[in-house]
Amino acid sequence: MGTLEAMLVTPTKVDTIVVSSSLWDYLFATFRILIFLLLGVFLFGVNMSDANLFAAMIILILTIFCFSSLGIISASFTMVFKRGDTVNWVFGSVSALLGGVTLSNHCFAWLAPNILVFVADYIFFKGYETCIVTT
Repeated sequence: MGTLEAMLVTPTKVDTIVVSSSLWDYLFATFRILIFLLLGVFLFGVNMSDANLFAAMIILILTIFCFSSLGIISASFTMVFKRGDTVNWVFGSVSALLGGVTLSNHCFAWLAPNILVFVADYIFFKGYETCIVTT
């Protein structure tokens, strides 16, 4: 019997198991983002005086929903095919490459009107850059 089966036979509700198993990852990611923002402000002198925090929170919430759905798809493939994170690896690699994490978005400027609008990292970074960073 695996971990999922052992957790499901306990008297705990299924929704409590699902929320509790992912809560630590969300809290830790939020902490990391706050650390990165503070490093940007204090260490690198990023000007956030005119930041639109409401729009930034909306973009963050929409991004969380987007990546959560990709996580659910990845988990379903893992449960069905009993293989590792194949889907997560493909989405993560393509998003990191085309989203501006691995290479600058200027390298893929010819893809911008066609493909980059479908890459979640690209949309998140462009939206956050527009909302937070002011010149």
